[in-house]
Amino acid sequence: MTKPSTQTFHLWNQLPPELKTAVIKKMDGIDQLKTRQCSKTEKKLIDKLPIITIQQLKFKFDENGRTMMGVEELKLKDTE
Repeated sequence: MTKPSTQTFHLWNQLPPELKTAVIKKMDGIDQLKTRQCSKTEKKLIDKLPIITIQQLKFKFDENGRTMMGVEELKLKDTE
């Protein structure tokens, strides 16, 4: 799988809601939650989508005792 681009897309706010929704649907649950916090417009778009499901959260701690959160996605039993 290829790594996501680190380039910034400066024209996001100029996209019509239909295109934003199409992009948001391709995101995983965590990215949708992060995008939802960006603005009222994105919050409204994401709230119209089906419920976001996060299968499993895995907490890790660094050497200083700070919590770092990672996400592991579980394989659906239906696809096996």
